[in-house]
Amino acid sequence: MKKIVIGIDGGGTRTTALAASVINGNKYENIGRGVGGGSNFASDTPERAASNVLDAIKEAVASLDNDEYVITDIAIGSSALDDFGEVAGTDEFVKQIISSSLFEGKKIPNVMCKSDAFMALFAMTKGESGAILISGTGVMGMACDKNGKLYPVSGWGDRLGDEGSGYYIAFEGMKAALRAFDGIGEKTSLCDAMMDHYNLSSPRNILDIIYAPDYDKSVLASFSKRVSEEAAKNDAVALSILDRTADILAGLTHTLVSLSGSDIFGMYGSIFKNDKYIRDRFTVKLKETDPTVRPEFPTVSAEEAAVEYAMRNSRG
Repeated sequence: MKKIVIGIDGGGTRTTALAASVINGNKYENIGRGVGGGSNFASDTPERAASNVLDAIKEAVASLDNDEYVITDIAIGSSALDDFGEVAGTDEFVKQIISSSLFEGKKIPNVMCKSDAFMALFAMTKGESGAILISGTGVMGMACDKNGKLYPVSGWGDRLGDEGSGYYIAFEGMKAALRAFDGIGEKTSLCDAMMDHYNLSSPRNILDIIYAPDYDKSVLASFSKRVSEEAAKNDAVALSILDRTADILAGLTHTLVSLSGSDIFGMYGSIFKNDKYIRDRFTVKLKETDPTVRPEFPTVSAEEAAVEYAMRNSRG
């Protein structure tokens, strides 16, 4: 029977699972990947977050017959965690996973939950000194010094700003549009972008969307793409939002690099990956404060790093 370990990259809007077959204890072979919805159980219910993780796992092992494998370990890099304190819902989240029918009649897997920042850092340094900054739906940074001590930076969540994230970009864009609608802010094409993005017949209809009972922060965060699109058209307000975002990310990076004592720095997440304007301005600002640091993207994905972490800490 194949021993399978699962690596999970659990983001606020998307969860990716990688299933790997263990070979000779310390080697593995990738079996398949799966994708599910967001699994941040701090901003969503543990039940729904766990369900999305399970959807991703099921897709990742879909090529295997049920009686030919056992999942021994699951390592999750979660956007809900920061590794420096207990987060409500963690136990229920894990309980919902291990009680799934997926494991009925089989050994219950060992589930290890770390922050997405930790797993991205592990992807970059494999436990050595260095730092990572994630800017996606949310933002979180982590540094590791030469003694292995970990330091968190940012990661305060959407209710406390999430400055430097896709949510922050969208929130600032939305506020700018609403100020313009009210006649108290600078004119901006973000007004038309908001109306189109949410298919509104009136600006005030946005209230029905943002205050809906089933509202999820990804609903607002999705507007960040439109802010970037308007910036590309030289809308001054949208450009200023992206400028502030890049400056915030550069400031966070300076702190992280100082804490790590290392020039090894990784950037991760959809904002760094997809928004060239922010990435270019961020790089320029970083050269001013930390000229020896060369920001790089991790060479392995967060779910691949989670598989390696699961292998290193396996109980199977």
